[in-house]
Amino acid sequence: MSGKFVFVTGLSGAGKTTLGECLKKDDNFLHFNVDVWAFGGDAITESGKVPDAEMKDKRDPELKQLFDNMYEKGLARISSGDPSMQVFEDFFTRLAPDVLAVRNQNPDRHLVVSFSVYLREIRDMVRRLFGEELHFIVLNPSIEKVARRRVQHWQDTAKERGLTMFQFLTTWGVPEGTPVQPDEEVIANLLAYATNGAKGFEAAQSDEPNTLSIDDCTIEEAHAQARQYLGVA
Repeated sequence: MSGKFVFVTGLSGAGKTTLGECLKKDDNFLHFNVDVWAFGGDAITESGKVPDAEMKDKRDPELKQLFDNMYEKGLARISSGDPSMQVFEDFFTRLAPDVLAVRNQNPDRHLVVSFSVYLREIRDMVRRLFGEELHFIVLNPSIEKVARRRVQHWQDTAKERGLTMFQFLTTWGVPEGTPVQPDEEVIANLLAYATNGAKGFEAAQSDEPNTLSIDDCTIEEAHAQARQYLGVA
């Protein structure tokens, strides 16, 4: 296959989707957005879309369970140091055939996959499942910048949908009877949530094969580095 095959990862809010969309728009990549896939959307045609309630309603129950397990027993426990590796194995084993199907159907097209993979052990798992042609690009902006970027992204999404921040928060699912909060309070709580959620991410290690680490920079600089690394500049 002549097309490049790359997995862009990093903290939530690091710029994975944005970089994937830049490669799609400017460099003729197909962009497989795992978040969109996991929430029931079309990972390729809706790659730049933020998952919403309508998308979630179309989710396969089995996939929903796999994603929820991965989040609750895996991602949510990384900061405390006791994540279950089995839930990541289950999730990525379910994902791999769909990604590889796109790869096999478009052997001459570049393909970029975007999703948060926090630990080196899980990146190695993905390498095993996706094959030796896979490259990783690991984005490493500061935790503070990532948290601010995530909250700004949520604010922009709420505005696009004509929602207050509390109304937007309810689309994630909040306990019934939760008092309505002003936007300022929601934003402060989300900033704390985003900062805490950034803990535990493992930056790229020197012995990781076929891996580019991109440190704190603008998305334009990250795009330029990615293009050079992949040989599509």
